Amino acid sequence: MKSRFYPLLAAIACALIPLHAHACAPQNAPCTIYRFRDYGTGGAPEGGLVLGPNGTLYGETSAGGTKPCNATYGEAGEGCGTVYSLSAKDGYKVLVSFHGPNGAFGASTVTLVGNTLYGTTQRGGAGQNGVIFAVNTDGSNFTLLHQFKGPDGSDPLGPLVPGPNGILYGITNIGGPGLLKQSAGVLFSLTPTGTYKILYEFSEADGENPNTLVMTPSGILAGGTTFGGPTNPDYCPQGCGVIFSFNPANSQYTILKTYSGGYTYTSSPFIGSVGPDGTIYGNDEDLFSITLSGNYQILAVSNVYYTGDYPQSGPLLAPDGTLYGTYTSGAGVISGSLYSYNPSNPGVLNFVCPGGSAPQPILAPNGDLINTSTLPLFGTRPAGGEIYDCTP
Repeated sequence: MKSRFYPLLAAIACALIPLHAHACAPQNAPCTIYRFRDYGTGGAPEGGLVLGPNGTLYGETSAGGTKPCNATYGEAGEGCGTVYSLSAKDGYKVLVSFHGPNGAFGASTVTLVGNTLYGTTQRGGAGQNGVIFAVNTDGSNFTLLHQFKGPDGSDPLGPLVPGPNGILYGITNIGGPGLLKQSAGVLFSLTPTGTYKILYEFSEADGENPNTLVMTPSGILAGGTTFGGPTNPDYCPQGCGVIFSFNPANSQYTILKTYSGGYTYTSSPFIGSVGPDGTIYGNDEDLFSITLSGNYQILAVSNVYYTGDYPQSGPLLAPDGTLYGTYTSGAGVISGSLYSYNPSNPGVLNFVCPGGSAPQPILAPNGDLINTSTLPLFGTRPAGGEIYDCTP
């Protein structure tokens, strides 16, 4: 992100939405810039945020909205989620209200390409297995690009990854064409003309239930899976997950690392960022880096009772080389934590925006963060329904 956007971001953080924004917090303290109080405007923002070139934030909620869910998808009278925008100029706006047939339960980060937002919902659509959609940043021209039916994937997760020639890449957490592997998920592509293609079908042996996906500068995709790989009946009867790569040019799938559980307790890797040199950064309880050749390195070890536990996404790599991320619980309490890692101080995780003397900056923070080159960080927390910022 470019630093020239910071003044407008500061305006968002300090002058936004008088009815819902809290007073702007000082440096290294959390600041709630929007609170979802009306279910008609959305609720439970489980996905992360994306920043537009005009300083507008865009995201999804997994509940609420102006249209009630179809009875097939949710409880009567409740919405199935929204796509929204948030800016200092226009405030909070609902761009799309999901009601079932057009999608339901948006829990991912949207992807911004030009003036179009691309995203997914975990449920809804003709097959009730989720959808891929596109919508302009002003809320116009909402289009369903693909509706999952199960054999082609189900429960799409994570932001769609833009690739060369306008192709989007993504993953589904479950589904797939193989009868015996129908819960394992798929890796897919979607062309600008709407052609959907399964690129790889996951299985218990080589990685099951993919959770994150990124693209390296060389065009290789990399990600993590929650289960699969070698099984360990004492710790991981379904496998503890793998880190994988996939080359779209030749369809080569490679397992970069497997997990076996045990005393290290690391498992279920989440991939978050890629450096300019192609180094991949993630969190498997510990913060790590890995290369496409499989060179895995632990950068910092998490202490469940101090730094946190249960990451739900990988770390954000800031322009100065600092890594930022979240744990959704632990840190001495059940509230979770935001952390930072500076390569100049190897092995050490630091709290970011602790919000007082106790290490509990926010309640159950969602993992996806965005930042500018001069900060602040922006993120969401579904528990309590808030959008926050943090300036370390």
